[in-house]
Amino acid sequence: QAFNNELSSIIGMGVMVELRPGTARYATALTSPSTTATRVLLDIKRNSEFKARIVVRGDKENKEAVDGKDFPYYAVTADVTLIRTMLLQPGRHALKPGQTVADCLETAAVDVKAAFCQTNRFNDGISRFLTVKSPIDGVIRYYDQLSSLYGSCSAPARWQNTFAEWAVTSVDQGGPGFVRGSNAPAAYYKSAHGDRGAVLLVIYVDDILVTGKKADLLWFFELLSSRFECKPVQWLEKGKSLDHLGIQVHQDDDYVWLSMENYINNMLKILNLTGCAPMATPITGPVVDLKELSDDRKKYFRTALGMVGYLSTVTRLDIRYAFSVAAQHAASPCQGALDLVIRIIRYLASTSKLAIRQSLHAPAEWKIYSDSDFGGNQNPLNQRRSQLGYVAMWGIAPIVYSSKTSTVQLEGAGYSAGVQSSMPPATAHPAITDFHPSRSSAESELYAVTTCADGVLALGYILEECGFQFPKPAVILVDNMAAICFSRQSQFAGRSKMKHIDCRQHWISVLRDSKLIECVHVSTEFNLADLFTKPLDMPRFVKLRDAMMAWCPH
Repeated sequence: QAFNNELSSIIGMGVMVELRPGTARYATALTSPSTTATRVLLDIKRNSEFKARIVVRGDKENKEAVDGKDFPYYAVTADVTLIRTMLLQPGRHALKPGQTVADCLETAAVDVKAAFCQTNRFNDGISRFLTVKSPIDGVIRYYDQLSSLYGSCSAPARWQNTFAEWAVTSVDQGGPGFVRGSNAPAAYYKSAHGDRGAVLLVIYVDDILVTGKKADLLWFFELLSSRFECKPVQWLEKGKSLDHLGIQVHQDDDYVWLSMENYINNMLKILNLTGCAPMATPITGPVVDLKELSDDRKKYFRTALGMVGYLSTVTRLDIRYAFSVAAQHAASPCQGALDLVIRIIRYLASTSKLAIRQSLHAPAEWKIYSDSDFGGNQNPLNQRRSQLGYVAMWGIAPIVYSSKTSTVQLEGAGYSAGVQSSMPPATAHPAITDFHPSRSSAESELYAVTTCADGVLALGYILEECGFQFPKPAVILVDNMAAICFSRQSQFAGRSKMKHIDCRQHWISVLRDSKLIECVHVSTEFNLADLFTKPLDMPRFVKLRDAMMAWCPH
């Protein structure tokens, strides 16, 4: 029955049409290089119902025959930073004089049903065919393929293009009239016009998240359902939990909360760690036990590391530094790295209700913190590189945060540094193309500020496209006065330990002259980025963590 339902659904959506034996098209399909096999998958859903899915064998596709030469297969997905920004927008329920509850900004989510099957029909003149082997009678049947199907290599890109084409269609032509982001192509923004308020949309494959006044969102959903078949809309409202990409989103009278409690509980079951002993902090020091793991323990380690990494990326910033240390051993797992990952998971089990939150009523400003640890990780694999960390807070919510090893290493380390950043390294001289030693804590802090500036500038571009205001210059709070002084010297390097850094370097001019970044001193005691650069004792760790996270009561 599950197979029959799936087959009827795909044919009903116009994805394919069965070819009859003896016809010319059937004969063509038998030998065509653009004929691709499918596979029928059977699974049991969480509600205990059977679900079948017919998927294209993408590994068997003749790409050039099916898609033509040089087809652009790349498709974007929403960055989690963008999703946090949208969900944690402060003051969504703050009303100005004369406004009513109808003027509050609401959030809702909706899934497009079988999105890849709802792409625009092929119109490039290429004949495509599919074979389906029935799991009931074993007969192979041939079909004309008219649009995308799951498993096809081009399906994600074709769905992306289909949705984008519709989303940017003007209101006069019957579309919603969004403007697609250039820096964040998964974001679509429609500014207020006439009686319509502003609407922000972020899409992750087929999961759509929107924010705006409720009347405007209802208008959008009506348009969406007239073009695509969708599942019921989920509204973020008091007393109900909205699940988006594994994130539990709660709302009460005062705050919106982002929690990963369900994910953590499922992770504990998968890793057989349910009921594990509690742990107060995720890390206490460097990895020292370098004994190689057996193959089965390596597999376990990488599975656990992947889950921990996802949690650290989405909301659990309190384990970001510990994950960074553990992830350095992903290529060659050792006993110490496995022990660290288990410790992180035990800590998560003890703190599963910790969440990030934002006020629904209070106005908020941006505060950005940057920090560096001057080679504190003594693990030989780290090669004495410094740890760089930063966090951008919007009110009480962390929107962007990072913990990574620097692309430079300490003087005298004797090793060549590995690539740890997608950005070009900040070097002392433009002729130096390889990494080189960092010779002082001030230099290490300066590289940290540069890394922070990369993230802050990128965040600013995205926010502006999404209709948000971002401060110019963005103030970065740093606890090293030497680095601050160097970043402010516009004419000369001065007599400091950083005289070897060429002041004509482009990254230096960005820090000094662009008016986009300004460094301001903050006491180490209040530097929240300290959480991302070193292992801390429990009182210090809890103080910094609780300045950015809270216990979710829901």
